[in-house]
Amino acid sequence: MANTAQLSCCNVSEISNLGYGEKSGEEILKQVCQSMCGATYNFKWNTPQHEKITKVKLENIYSIYLFTGVTNKEEIPAYNTPGVIYGGVFNGVVLSKYLREEGLGGVVETGEVFNESFHPESTVQGFLWTPDINKLKKWWIDRGGAA
Repeated sequence: MANTAQLSCCNVSEISNLGYGEKSGEEILKQVCQSMCGATYNFKWNTPQHEKITKVKLENIYSIYLFTGVTNKEEIPAYNTPGVIYGGVFNGVVLSKYLREEGLGGVVETGEVFNESFHPESTVQGFLWTPDINKLKKWWIDRGGAA
C-alpha cells in the first residue's frame, strides 16, 4: 500500500511504496488518499475497512508531494537481489499520468536517470506534485470519501 510521510520541511511529503503492477491511476491515488487519512494497513476497496477510512476527511494535505517511479521498458533481473525482476511501467509513472489527466494539480518530472548506486541497470524518474486541494477533496468525496 502507498504511504505518505512528512519530510524535513513542514509542507513537503513523500509518497512511497507505490510499487508496480496492474493498478490503475485511480486505484493508486485511492491508496495515497487512504494514507493521508491515516491508513497504515493494506485492504481492498469496498470492504468494512474501506468504510472506516472513507469516513475520514482528507485534511492537512501537503503543498508538495515527492514520488518516484522506475521506468525500465524491459524486464531485467534486479542487481544483487536474486529472483527479483524490474521493468515495465511502475506505478509512479502511472500516478503522474493520472494526476495530469484528472486535473488534480501540477506535476513536474525529472528526466530518466540510471539508479547507479543501488540498481545500476534500472532507470528512474522523480516527480513533484502540487495538489489542487479543492479538486482532490472533491475527487475523494466522489469516490466515497467523507465530506
